[in-house]
Amino acid sequence: MKVQLGKQTGVALALLATLLATLLAMGAFSVAQADTHSATRTFSAATVEPGDEITVTIALSEYGERGSVAEMLPEGFTFVSGSIQFAGSGSTLPRTSDNQVNVVLVSAGVTSISYKATAPDTVGGPHAFSGNFVNSAGESEVIGGMSMVSVEEYVEPPTPPEPMVSLSSMEPGAAVQITIEDMAAEPIMPDEQIQIDLSAFSVPDTIADSGISISSEGYRGTPSNVTVSGSMVTLTVPNVKANGEDQDAPVMGEYTIRVKQSAGVMNAASGGSKTVKWQENAPDGAEKEASVMIQRVVKLSKSSGTRGTMITATFKGFANGSATVDLNGAKLAEVMIADNTGTLEIDTGPSKFMANMANMITVQDAAGNSQDKAGSFTIKPMASVDPEESPVSKEVTIKLSDWPASNSITMVTIGASNVTPDAAMSTDADGKAEFKVMVPADANRGMQTVKVTGTEMDGSTPSATTSLSVGVLALTVQPAMVVPGQQITIEGSGFVAGDRITSVSIGNQMADVSATANSAGDVVIAVNVPSAEDTAGIGSGMKTVSVTATGSGRVAEGSVEIPKATIMLDPESSRRGTMVNVSGSGFPSGDLVQIKYASGGNLVTVAAGSADASGAVSIDFTVPSYAKIGSTHNVGATSVGVFKGVTAKASHKTPGAMVSLSMDSVASGQSITISGMNFPAFATVAVMEIGGVDVRPVPAPATSIDGDFESTVLVPQLELGNQTVSVRVSQTTITTFLNIGTVAVSRDPADVFAGLGDRLARVWYLDRATQEWSFYDPDPDFAAFNTLSEVSSGQVVQIIVTDGGTIEFQDNTLYAGTNPIALD
Repeated sequence: MKVQLGKQTGVALALLATLLATLLAMGAFSVAQADTHSATRTFSAATVEPGDEITVTIALSEYGERGSVAEMLPEGFTFVSGSIQFAGSGSTLPRTSDNQVNVVLVSAGVTSISYKATAPDTVGGPHAFSGNFVNSAGESEVIGGMSMVSVEEYVEPPTPPEPMVSLSSMEPGAAVQITIEDMAAEPIMPDEQIQIDLSAFSVPDTIADSGISISSEGYRGTPSNVTVSGSMVTLTVPNVKANGEDQDAPVMGEYTIRVKQSAGVMNAASGGSKTVKWQENAPDGAEKEASVMIQRVVKLSKSSGTRGTMITATFKGFANGSATVDLNGAKLAEVMIADNTGTLEIDTGPSKFMANMANMITVQDAAGNSQDKAGSFTIKPMASVDPEESPVSKEVTIKLSDWPASNSITMVTIGASNVTPDAAMSTDADGKAEFKVMVPADANRGMQTVKVTGTEMDGSTPSATTSLSVGVLALTVQPAMVVPGQQITIEGSGFVAGDRITSVSIGNQMADVSATANSAGDVVIAVNVPSAEDTAGIGSGMKTVSVTATGSGRVAEGSVEIPKATIMLDPESSRRGTMVNVSGSGFPSGDLVQIKYASGGNLVTVAAGSADASGAVSIDFTVPSYAKIGSTHNVGATSVGVFKGVTAKASHKTPGAMVSLSMDSVASGQSITISGMNFPAFATVAVMEIGGVDVRPVPAPATSIDGDFESTVLVPQLELGNQTVSVRVSQTTITTFLNIGTVAVSRDPADVFAGLGDRLARVWYLDRATQEWSFYDPDPDFAAFNTLSEVSSGQVVQIIVTDGGTIEFQDNTLYAGTNPIALD
C-alpha cells in the first residue's frame, strides 16, 4: 500500500528536528565524542514484487557525540514512514526530502534508524540503496551492509478487450449471424441469464435454443430456454456442453456469443451505425454495447456485359424519398426509395457508358447519405458477324466495337479452325474494326462460336465471342415429291463462277451429272432419282440432295421426298373369279409392277402392269379359283424392272358360303326356294334338310362355276316354331333357320263376329303400315260404308261391345266398351 506524506506530517517532522537541535544546543543530551564510527544497512526482503513495501534498517554500532545520516532511495521507490530508535524508546523519523532520508543524530542512546519504502510498479531489476554517516567532526563514512534489493520484472497486465460485435453480412435486410465478443466482468454461472437487445434488427417471434451458441475458455455450449420478447433475446447459460456432457464451469474471461444465421435475425432495412446491447447476469449486471455498420449498397444484376445489356440496379439501406443516381459522377436518373429500397432499370447502350473501364453507379438519398458500397458495370469488347448464317468456303465480315484503341488482333477462330487473316489488323481510335474471314470448308455444321482475341494491354487481354450458323448453300429441288427414276430439276446459287458439278447425292445414292456454275455462281442440274444396287432401293421419306463443287469445294444441300409405295383394292372383298382393281402410287417411274395373290402360303402372280411417269399404277386381276372361301388374302405389288423391290401390300377377302331362303316363315306343305352362294364350284349338293328331313329334289342340284345353286322345295309336315335348314356341298356345311307357322286364312267380318249378336256395336282396325283406320259395323244401314271387308288370323282389332255384362269370344272375355284382341 502506497502512503503519501501530507503537508501536516512534513510540518511535524520539521518541528521535531528543530526541537532536537535546540535540545542539543542546551546540552539536554550528553554526547560522547567517539574516535570511530560505523553503521550497517539491512532490508526486510532481498526480493520484492512491484508495488510491495520494504523495511530498511540502519544499525549504528559505533558513534561519536553527535552526527547525522543521509540516505538516498533508489529511483522509483517511494518513502512511506520511518522512526528513530533510542535506547529503550523511539520516535518518528524527523525529516525527508527529494527521495532522501535525512536524520540528525545525537549520541544519547540512538541505536538504529528504520523506514519503509514502496517498490516501483513499472521498473524491475536490482535497485541500489546508498547513504553515509557524518560525525560531529564532519567525517563521513559510506553506510555498509546489503545495499541491493531486486524487484521482480514488471509484466504489463492484459488489457481487457473492447466489447466487439461483428456481422456475417452488412447488407440491409440480409439474414445475418451476429457475433458478440467480450470479457466477462465476473464469472457467469450456469442457469444465470444474458440478455441481448437487438432493437436495430428484425427479430423473429421465437428462436430455437440451437440458434445461439456461447463459448469461453474451457466452456462451450448451447444456451437453454431462449426466449424472445419484442427485440429482447434472453438466454440461460447451460450447465451442459454442446455434446451433452455435464459441466460446472462458468462463462468467464473472454467469451463469444453467436446468434446464428439459422436463428432468423435479419439486418435492418436502413443503413448506418446500429447498436447491439447486452447484459451479463441479467438483470443485475452492467449493460454493455457495441456498434456495427449496416452498409448502404448499390447492387447490379450483372457486373459486366456487352453494350446494350439491360441491368437492374437495386439500392438498399437508403433513406426513403427521391434519390439521385449517378453514372461515373454524372447524374443518370432519379429513383424513389420506399421501405429503404429502390430499383432502376438501366440500358448500358448509350455512349455515356465507357468501354474498357468499370462504370460506377452511385447514389445520394434524400437525407444526403451516399452508398458504402457502389456498383460497377464493365462494358466488354463486342464482336458480331455479318451475315449470321453462312455456308462453308464463303467470306463473312467480322465487326468489333468497344475494344481498346489501336489494339492489334492476334487470332480469329470459327469453331476449332483458325481463320486469322494474313494482313495485320487493329482497332481504330474508337476501338472499332471491320475485316473479312473465310468460313473454312471443314467447319462443322450448325451453330459455331466465333472468337476474336486482341493484344494484352494493362494486364488484360481483350476478347469477344459471337455465333455463326454454319450451313451449306441452299438448293431448290422440283418437284418436291418424286419416285425413283423420275427426273428432278436442281437449282443452286452461291457457287464460284466456273465451279464444276460432276455428281449429285440423293439419299446417299450417287448420280453422275455434268454442270458448270455460271458467272453469277448459279447452277441448274437435271437428273433422274437414282436406284440402289441392293434390292432395298432408295427407300422412302425425306432424302437429302447434296451437290459439291470440285473447284471451290462449296457444298449445297436441299431435300426431296420419296413417298412410300401404297396400293388400294376395289373391291376389298369379292368372290373367286371376280375382277379386282389395284390402284397405287409411289412406284418407280415407268417400272414394271407385278401383282401377286397369296393363298395357302403360296404367292402367285395374277397380273402385271407398268407405273406411269409419276409412279402411279392401275392394274386389274381376277380372284383365283383356288382362293380359300371365307379367308383374307395378302395382295402384293412389287416393282421388278430397273428399280427392283419397291413393294406395297393390301388385303383381299373372299366371303364365305351362305344360304338364303325366299321366306323366313312358312306353313308346312308350302313351297320355299333355297339359294346357295360361294360353295365349291361344280359340286353336287350332298345335304339339303329342313328340320332333319331331306328335301332335295331329284335330281339333286349342283353348284355353278361360281359356287352358286338355287332349288325350290316343299316344306314337310313339322312342328310349329323354328326348324334348322342345313346345306352341305363337298366339305362346306351352312345352317340357317326357318319358322314353321299356320296358314293365314282371310275371313268375312260378318262371319267372324256373328257370334257376338246384337252385343256387337263396331270393329275397328288400324293398319300400322299405312296408319289408316278401317271399320266394320253390323248395322245393315252401314253395309255400304264398311271399310273392313275381311280379317285375318293374328290381326289386332278393337271390338266395341254394348252394355249387358261380359261375353266370351275366341277364348277372350269381352266387356262393355272397347276390347283390343288378336284374332285366332
